[in-house]
Amino acid sequence: MNAMELNMNELELVNGGRAVAGGLAHKPAAKAGYILHKITARDTVWGLSRKYHCSMDAILAANPSIKDKRLIRTNYWLYIPA
Repeated sequence: MNAMELNMNELELVNGGRAVAGGLAHKPAAKAGYILHKITARDTVWGLSRKYHCSMDAILAANPSIKDKRLIRTNYWLYIPA
């Protein structure tokens, strides 16, 4: 099993999967009910919550690797509840 086949909580424990505060370094597998968003410069959790019409708490719950909502990394991936 490779890192992309693990769920988000397990991925945090896999060094090769590069789960860090701020999202996932490699594009993860799609999950039903979620949109994948690649973080760009100036993206914020608040801005993404407005763009996708969901709460900041919902985004943070879908991405347990985010330890601080102020620290998301450009070119990483987030799950956004659809």
